[in-house]
Amino acid sequence: MVITQSNKKHPKETQSKLQTTEGLVQYGSMTPDLNRSEMTGMESIFGFSERNGSRVHYEGVNEKCILFRNDYKPKPAFYAYQNLCAVWAQEYRAHPVKYNVKVIDQGVFYGIGEYEDVFPSVPLVATYSTENGNDLLAWWLPWNMQENLAELAKVTIRLEGINFTDPVMLDPLTGEVYEVNVKNNEQGCVFDEMVIADYPMIVVERETIEFN
Repeated sequence: MVITQSNKKHPKETQSKLQTTEGLVQYGSMTPDLNRSEMTGMESIFGFSERNGSRVHYEGVNEKCILFRNDYKPKPAFYAYQNLCAVWAQEYRAHPVKYNVKVIDQGVFYGIGEYEDVFPSVPLVATYSTENGNDLLAWWLPWNMQENLAELAKVTIRLEGINFTDPVMLDPLTGEVYEVNVKNNEQGCVFDEMVIADYPMIVVERETIEFN
């Protein structure tokens, strides 16, 4: 699966952020609805909203899915989820490590920093590993999700027990892949001046993903 780029802003961007974050944290926990045998496996997971077991057949309903009801066209969240699935082709498993995040620039997230130690001002970090030793790093701010962010914050991330050889950073909402620098040491590694948003940014080894 190839990373898909989409730089267009869209009014449903908060849905993309929400489903990307939930997918990262709860990946693999979704189960198809076995009572809807007429639907494919993917439709039973990502299909239309329902009321009392029946599909909603009219316009204007607030559908919590990644395809539009009337024409099956993808919503922006579809591409964000597709990018997350492309990253996850390596079969990562949770691998928590000790970490430290230092806020360098708070951007539009006014109030975050070392002097704040309560939700939602504390950045979250998640780390995963594969059986063959590849690692994945994700980080985000559990802020009230916004449609547009005028200026992202910047942080320095220190990890213990993890090293990266040739890392790249993925923005799952846009599909953009960026070069990043890592400082490896005996204790772990350090990523300096990494952008942070109200949805996860992801770092993986370059060789583990396919992108244009």
